[in-house]
Amino acid sequence: MDDNNHAGTAVRRTRQFLVHLDSDLIRRIKILAIERNVSASSLVQRGMLEFLATDAGIPPPAFGER
Repeated sequence: MDDNNHAGTAVRRTRQFLVHLDSDLIRRIKILAIERNVSASSLVQRGMLEFLATDAGIPPPAFGER
């Protein structure tokens, strides 16, 4: 189930997902996030979506799908 914000556009719900990563990889993700002015979570999410689409052949869900 998706929520709507005040502008009437769909908002994706997020959930926490614990993973263990190499310390250097975490550091590199955080640095890149700062350089791009985005959250580390959004970088990891984007990377995983790209991986699933290219390596696993799983297309990203349409906005509003789970």
